[in-house]
Amino acid sequence: MADLSHVADNSNEKKDRTPEAAISRRISPDFGKLRKHMLIANSVIAVLVLIIEIVISIVLYYSGLIKQRPFEYLFFYLILPTCIDFAILLAQYIITTKLRDAELLQNIIVLVALTMICTVVASVHCVFRNTLTIFIIPVLCSSAFCVRKITLYTGLVNLAGLGVAATVRHYTKGPQTFFCTEVIISVALVILAEFIAQEIVTLMEGQKLKLIAAVSQAQTSQQEALLANQAKSSFLVNMSHEIRTPINAILGMNEMILREEKQPEIREYAMNIQSSGNLLLSIINDVLDISKIESGKIEIIKSSYDISSLINDCYNMAASRARGKELEIIVNCDENIPRLLSGDETHLRQVIVNLLTNAVKYTNTGSVTMTVGGELSENRYILRVSVKDTGIGIAKENIPDLFGRFTRFDMTRNRGVEGTGLGLAIVKRLVTLMDGEITVDSEINVGSEFVLTVPQEIIDNTPIGSIQLNYSHSHDYGYVRSFVAPDANILAVDDLPVNLMVIINMLKCTKVHIDTAESGREAIELAKKKHYDIILMDHMMPEMDGVETYAQLRKEETMCDDTPVIMLTANALAGIRERYMDQG
Repeated sequence: MADLSHVADNSNEKKDRTPEAAISRRISPDFGKLRKHMLIANSVIAVLVLIIEIVISIVLYYSGLIKQRPFEYLFFYLILPTCIDFAILLAQYIITTKLRDAELLQNIIVLVALTMICTVVASVHCVFRNTLTIFIIPVLCSSAFCVRKITLYTGLVNLAGLGVAATVRHYTKGPQTFFCTEVIISVALVILAEFIAQEIVTLMEGQKLKLIAAVSQAQTSQQEALLANQAKSSFLVNMSHEIRTPINAILGMNEMILREEKQPEIREYAMNIQSSGNLLLSIINDVLDISKIESGKIEIIKSSYDISSLINDCYNMAASRARGKELEIIVNCDENIPRLLSGDETHLRQVIVNLLTNAVKYTNTGSVTMTVGGELSENRYILRVSVKDTGIGIAKENIPDLFGRFTRFDMTRNRGVEGTGLGLAIVKRLVTLMDGEITVDSEINVGSEFVLTVPQEIIDNTPIGSIQLNYSHSHDYGYVRSFVAPDANILAVDDLPVNLMVIINMLKCTKVHIDTAESGREAIELAKKKHYDIILMDHMMPEMDGVETYAQLRKEETMCDDTPVIMLTANALAGIRERYMDQG
């Protein structure tokens, strides 16, 4: 036995290094549980045989067929074999418990113990005439371990046990007419059981090899998918930055035209550029949002917020577009809504604004009505927001597919409506992440109503009362300078000169003094010579990026040890903001 363990352990050490061996270990049955079940089965067999022998002994006693003295009969047919059976069970339990690292030996010992119990039964408990056939049970059980070596050893041990039982019975019971036939039949049955067990093991090994191949292929596919996902994420990071950077530069320079140009025609051209640029930026945002959601990288972050401020912000974001189409946005708000709630304000605002802009987009005449209310439920407030329009409506058969990705219906009527079909897909997924629900009711040429319900925690139960909507005219490009700071010093760091130009021109009306640096190293040198009130830092720069530059600023002795650093970046993927905050 010790040699077997040594051989098994050495062979396993060589095989365990292969990927197939690792997969094999993962998909192999739990032999520890199987051994426990076999111990229970062995115990049941021992107890069952004892009960049967007791019943038969009682029948034989009252029938007067017991020829030995009662004590002698009880000792040889009940007490001695029962003690041997339970001694075998105890030995099996102790040995398998001690041999924790020798799986092969543990499995063999379980089957040897079963064989020994069968030997005791066949030798002493001659309950039935063909008791010797009991030796086929351990051989067939050995196939459960799916190892040819175990099945072979079990067959040999059972043939030996059969020989022991036959010898004991020959000398204790004397010559019997049927005995030779029983031995021959039992030997044949054990050999047949061995062949059956080997075939079962062959089938199981074949299935195991197929399963290993399937798992290996699945792992390869998973690794390829992971690499593809990483490549996609890397692509999105680069594309996000590379596309946003020129768009932001275009919008920034166009903002300067809108601020400074007085000719109506030029301003109209610039407003069209601004509108198209914002549309392009929103499309990029939608693609990034759906990618972040599907990769599980969007987190729901709860914080307290003022519900009236949220409603006002959402109204302002849609009001400019509605006025451009001469639509009226009506806001009805329940005055009893708690003033302060807790939830993911950022994504809630994104959902409501998306519903409002969608309503404006598909409404040519009439109005868009936003109704805000809710109800208390188990110490939470179920916020309910309805967005109803008088637009073109949606066919009933299209409503079930409305929240799918890239889904747009009736392109004949909607050819002139811009969009990618991602907005409502993003809304649906964000609402689900916030444990909310969204429903839609619509009728062609009458309008649509989207109803959003999201559970929020209550921070301040004071009613908001009558809400005052303050429309901001900033979307009408009527620039008004809000402050001047002639004594303030700002350092702007970016490797693209056009971005530095945008910063300088957008802040020139404030009379702030602005120095620029086109690399992280240049920024550190300037910080050593002069104190700045704020440093505006780009992230993706060659040689030393913004995060590395910030870390170096804090390490080296400069005049800006306490200066706040604000990251201005076109990188908008999930986790970027948190990374900047973690860095300080």
